[in-house]
Amino acid sequence: MNQDSREKKPGKRGIFGFIRSVFASPQRTFTVMVVPHSHKKSFHIKINIYAVLLVMVVAALVVVSFIVLAAEYTASDTLQVQQRQADQQAEAELERVIGEIGRLQQQTREFDAAMSQALTRFGLESADTGSGRPADGDLGDLFGLQEVQDGDFRELYNLQQMRSSLESSLEPMQRIYAAVQDQQDLLEDIPHLWPIQHGKGTVVSGFGPGFHPVFDVWHINRGVKIAVPGFGNPVISAANGTVAAVRFDPAERGWYVRIEHRYGISTQYAHLNGVFVSEGERVSQGQAIGEVGDTGYVTAPQLGFEIMLGSDMLDPADFILSADSAGRWTGPRRSGT
Repeated sequence: MNQDSREKKPGKRGIFGFIRSVFASPQRTFTVMVVPHSHKKSFHIKINIYAVLLVMVVAALVVVSFIVLAAEYTASDTLQVQQRQADQQAEAELERVIGEIGRLQQQTREFDAAMSQALTRFGLESADTGSGRPADGDLGDLFGLQEVQDGDFRELYNLQQMRSSLESSLEPMQRIYAAVQDQQDLLEDIPHLWPIQHGKGTVVSGFGPGFHPVFDVWHINRGVKIAVPGFGNPVISAANGTVAAVRFDPAERGWYVRIEHRYGISTQYAHLNGVFVSEGERVSQGQAIGEVGDTGYVTAPQLGFEIMLGSDMLDPADFILSADSAGRWTGPRRSGT
């Protein structure tokens, strides 16, 4: 047993023993001999073990530093290429944005011109919708002008102009909407629709003096007679209003409906076969109120349509024609003319 242990000790002491022997003798040196090619005298350099280790460590640090720097340089070069590509893409996008801003600015100018024309058409005072001045106050205007003069932020300044123009257009648009709404309400309250649904019928007797279609005597026609082939065609209200009367007049008008509208105007629909409304009922423009018939003194299905302003009789052609119904108004404007 002791013999085996003594045999193994030299093996264990091989490498570790060499290391210990190296560091145990700090004064131990290595001799490096340099022989020139010119066969001159050779040089002998003695190096301490610690110096050798220091040189090896420095060499290792240099190699590692070179590898690290090479890797960083490669990564930096890749990032630069990617950044250049991103810059080029951003520049292309910016050019497209600038082009869109230019087109939007042109559309804004056209919108301002159309807005001014609409205000003039409706008789409204023209607002300064195209001033193009940003809504940032005098100081903002000063800086904006300076930026444009310097050639900087021109697109931003143009956007401010367009924003200001759109903001200043809101109030005129509201005024136009109010004017259109007033006109729409006015048209709904004034009788101007053709009184038979879908524009059916032909005027066979106009407003004013003429011969009575049944008695063949000279008389004054207070409205117009609109003939329609067949029965059952819906009669509609020419404007918003309230049903003032639903009556039967056997001597002249037969079944008739009178509707009162705003501004002292009223309309009357005579010779009806059927009535769909009752007295006091509110009706809307275009609402069916009865059917064309032949009640009263008529010889064929027709509608007697009258418009009155107070007690004065008005020519329905002046109202119906004003609503672009001339294509339906095929009879004379006045009897005897």
